[in-house]
Parts: sequence; structure tokens; C-alpha cells
Amino acid sequence: VAFTTRAYNGHIPGPTIYAVPGDTFRIVLQNQLLPGDVNETSLHLHGLVRAVVILDRVSDLPPSLQYVPDHVLVLQGVCLTECATVHDVLASAIQGTGLHPPSSTTTFDPQVIIHNNTTLPLKGIQLLVNGESVPSLIIPLSTWVRLRFVNALANNIVELKLPCTSHLLARDGVTKSHWRQMQCQVASTRSVVVVDRNVKRNEWLGPLHHRAPSQVALVILTANSDKRNYQGDDVPPLEASPPHVTLPWYMTQPNDAAKDLRECDVAYAFTTDVNPSDGSIMFGVNHVSMPARDPQVTILRRNVSTVWCVGSNATHSHPFHVHNTHFQVVDSTWNSTQPHLYDLSEWRDTIPLYKDHVRLQYVNYLMVPLRP
Repeated sequence: VAFTTRAYNGHIPGPTIYAVPGDTFRIVLQNQLLPGDVNETSLHLHGLVRAVVILDRVSDLPPSLQYVPDHVLVLQGVCLTECATVHDVLASAIQGTGLHPPSSTTTFDPQVIIHNNTTLPLKGIQLLVNGESVPSLIIPLSTWVRLRFVNALANNIVELKLPCTSHLLARDGVTKSHWRQMQCQVASTRSVVVVDRNVKRNEWLGPLHHRAPSQVALVILTANSDKRNYQGDDVPPLEASPPHVTLPWYMTQPNDAAKDLRECDVAYAFTTDVNPSDGSIMFGVNHVSMPARDPQVTILRRNVSTVWCVGSNATHSHPFHVHNTHFQVVDSTWNSTQPHLYDLSEWRDTIPLYKDHVRLQYVNYLMVPLRP
């Protein structure tokens, strides 16, 4: 098969770095791609937290989970055809590239990656998990397993579903004080979940109706490691919450923005407009296409709360991601009816906006620019 893709040292996906407390890394990144805007390279790290703030720590887990098997699943798209145009569809659209809408926006064929069937109408994008088209997890029966998901698709169109009972331990690097059950890992999110491997309840979810019918769902297939050593059907009970959670100081302060619903310091709306000349859809922010060069940078005062209002009325999930800091969701059109998207008062650095307008509070604790 002849195709063009991007790799790190010849490998897809990029490297996974394993670290223990106290480790220090020096990363040298060299771009060996050809010149051109489409081949510009940046380094973005998920799960690696600077030493000034300690978030997702193994010590925050109870002893029963500190030494359970830990799997890292990276979901990403690999370009097979027309790479210059589909490498990052959403980014190109925001910068002014027109997209032609589908013939129908009310009915969609079920799209689920299942065993022995990985063909999806995604215009040259092949979905991979850790470089595999049809991933399987070989895990023991009647036990808990920790999974770290990184949804690294450029245009964030895929949701993850697990065939096991699962609980959310951490999201966007922030450990949860209470572990609630989750069934769907929405797009543009990274999280840590723990799943049980009880054979009586583990079934294929199949092509279920998704939260957004236009999105693709990837179902992870699990496989038994050794049935001969299986002694029973029950999984040991899981604690409802960790013994303690270490959070940075600004995440423990009262939620001032939610208390008085302050006016927005910054207001962004992800908008779509129809080009009257050819009927293509133009994506933008506040009805203005974002420039390909010199993105807007907002400077936040250190340790001062700032309120952003961000919204999207589109029928697809629109990711909103910020580098260098977290933000707190203080108000939402959905209120708390869509906890798999985000909870009120939850601290995140990425949220998938879906027919929603949210109010976000920032407390910049580092002297760095904020880049959405």
C-alpha cells in the first residue's frame, strides 16, 4: 500500500515515555518533513505535568489500584490519500477553507469499527489505536485494569466506547475525588479509567446510537488472557473514591465566577456560514476566519480570575483546547445533564463543545501566554 503519513523515528504513533517521580527529560525534536505550512511541527505533551503542579499521581490511587495493569491507548488518524487537504480538516476550515456539507444532516449510517471490518467513509483517514486498526486488550479475568486514553485525532470526530464496566479516575490530568461510572469517552479528551473484566457482563456494545449521530464510535475489543486460571465471576469491589487527591492551590479556591456569574471578559463563538457562491461551509470564530499565521494570544494576569464565554451551535462536536493552564466549567447550557462531556465546577484543558455555550474561569498561575 502506497501512502503518505507522518511518523516519529519511523514509528506510528509517537513514542510513549514512561517515567517515575523525580525523572527529568530533555526532548530534542527535529522536523525532517519537506518545507510548507502543512508540514509545520509542534511538540504537544499529554500526561506529562510540569513539576510546579502535581496532578495525576499514582500515589493518589488506593493501594488496590496502584499496581494494576496500566495500558496506554492513543487514538489517532493516519493520512492515506489527499494528505495535504485532510491532515487537519478542522484547522483548515477555521482558516477559511470551504467544506461541502453532506447530502443529509438528519440520517447517518452506523459507523463503528468492529472486528474484521475497519473500512470507514472518512476520505482517506484510517483510524488507529496504538498503530493497530483493530485493537485488542489482553487482560486477565475478574480484575480491574487501568486504561489511559488519548484521543489525538486532529478533527476530533471519534468517540470511544468500552465493552466493560468502567469508572473515570482522572480527566485532562486532574484526578477525580469521586469515581463515577462512564460509558463514553468523548472526542478531544484524554482520561484515565479503570475497567472490570467480568465475563458475565462484558458484551460488545455494537453500533449503538451515539451522543452525536454524525460521529464515529470506536469499540475496544477485550480478549481473555487465560481462562484456565479463572476462579469465579465476581470482580473485587472498587473503592468509591481515592483516599486523598493532591490538587494545585487554585483548584481548591471558591468558585467566584459561578457565585456571581460575572460578565464575560472574552467571548468566542465557533460559527459556520454558507458561502453563497458555491454552497460550501465556512468555519470561523465570531463569523471571522482565523488567520493561518500569528494566532491570537491572550495574556492573562497571574493569579487573577478571568471569565471566558465560549459557544457553538453546530451539530458536531467542536473541540476547545487551551495550552499552559486549566480552566473551570462554571456554567453551561446543558447544566449537568451531559457529564460525559464535562461537569460543572470541573477543571479541564479540553472540552468538546456540542450545541452548548459555556462559561469558563481561568486562573493563570504561570507567567506564560494563553493559546486556545
